[in-house]
Amino acid sequence: MHRFIIYIIFQPGQAAVAEIFWSELLQVWVENGGSFNAYPTGHSAEIVKRVIDVEWALHERHARLNPSLVENMRLQQKRADEWRKALKWDDGAAEHDNVDEGEEDCM
Repeated sequence: MHRFIIYIIFQPGQAAVAEIFWSELLQVWVENGGSFNAYPTGHSAEIVKRVIDVEWALHERHARLNPSLVENMRLQQKRADEWRKALKWDDGAAEHDNVDEGEEDCM
């Protein structure tokens, strides 16, 4: 196993969401996974309550001043906008494609 930083957590709520997401994705529970997580999802992230507000503010400042993080967020926003536009354009076409040919014969 190797450790990789894949996301910089800079707000307390992000820790629980990250734990829930990764636990579900990797199926890490004792009963059906690799036995890495014996506690219900979200409970391990309780340690974030030990971090004082000043430290969270410093983490957020660091994240916002990190140029690669900011650029990555811009890129992700651009991709999300492109997907939204593509799905919006596709919605109209999909409605017309879903017409059942058998319905026309019944009328």
